[in-house]
Amino acid sequence: MTHEPSNVPDHCLEAVRTSVMCHPDLTPHPLHWAEHMPDHPLVANPNVARECVDWIYLHEFMEPRKYHLPQVMEGMRETGQKMPGEE
Repeated sequence: MTHEPSNVPDHCLEAVRTSVMCHPDLTPHPLHWAEHMPDHPLVANPNVARECVDWIYLHEFMEPRKYHLPQVMEGMRETGQKMPGEE
């Protein structure tokens, strides 16, 4: 498999980048047909209200709520639950 230079315009990559950075759910921009543009008939709607995620707040919120796998496994054993693969 050979890798050819990308024909994806920079603004398309920027839309993906900002979507990833601003929305952890990765909801893309809505697309619409632009029949007056035969070389590029499918375009993203730029009129989308977006609000970027406050990554510091999200991290601070999630940090005290995280569990490590050994903790989960021990909790399952203490409650009599079987681990996946156990009979």
